Amino acid sequence: MLGLALTEGGFEVVNAINSEEALRFSAGILPTLVIIHENLDGEGAASVHAGLVERAGRVPPFLILCEILSTSAEELQSEGIYHISSEILDPYRFLQQVRLLLLARELGGEPGDRLDQVYGDLSRISIGDLLRVLKRFKISGYVRLSIGSGAGIWVQEGAVINAHWATIGGRKAFNRIAGLRGGSFSLVLEGVPAEVASVMTARLGIPTIGIGAGVGCDGQVLVVHDLLGMSPPPLPRFVARYAELDEVAVDGLTRWAADVRERTVPTPAQSYALSPEVATRWAEATRGPAGEA
Repeated sequence: MLGLALTEGGFEVVNAINSEEALRFSAGILPTLVIIHENLDGEGAASVHAGLVERAGRVPPFLILCEILSTSAEELQSEGIYHISSEILDPYRFLQQVRLLLLARELGGEPGDRLDQVYGDLSRISIGDLLRVLKRFKISGYVRLSIGSGAGIWVQEGAVINAHWATIGGRKAFNRIAGLRGGSFSLVLEGVPAEVASVMTARLGIPTIGIGAGVGCDGQVLVVHDLLGMSPPPLPRFVARYAELDEVAVDGLTRWAADVRERTVPTPAQSYALSPEVATRWAEATRGPAGEA
């Protein structure tokens, strides 16, 4: 199923039945990525990696499917070796994790321990170039940007579907983000299957916060503009709308603008005024030389 998911995702997959064949194939074609199970027949994943280093010198990212990892994730990543637990694997999420790993290599970014995030520096790549790379790799997720007011972009299969900048959403927020220079970003995968999220929540010793990942997470998060119906479509499938405040807001602003044009607002009760004594002194001080106000 994993191979089928990669094929449907646009990758050409070459299978090996043992570690010797995996080494021969990898050294011969130098693939974009080597995915190997720790229990593959033969000498094992570590031997394939060492043999490829010896034969080819340049080694592609190594993704090992395993149950228990004997070396820390940081040590493995420093050697270009990454891991995913083979106990819980959803084909679609696995495809997204592979894309994210290759994206991190392309951008010079740092992937998270579970290959569900990637961190990068916007001094090395512009927002426009970042979005082009996300589109090429067909990434789905949330791009969080390191600016004081808080901003981010949602992408689905590489296409931008929404954005926010502090309290601003939609196209206006995206236009502001497009002008950013410098800073950093992190990309978080979203849409984890509910079955996977439930098991991970039960087994992890930390709280999990879900976005479209089912009710099994410890908590849920949504952008308030989406939740209250203030963001224009199209919206991500995980958005639950509990109000349609966009209609109320547009109606209120329209009526207020009409009253402003008619000069019926602000009313005297809504305006600040001088006391009678100060008002008299103000009138005298602002009266013209000929006695005209």
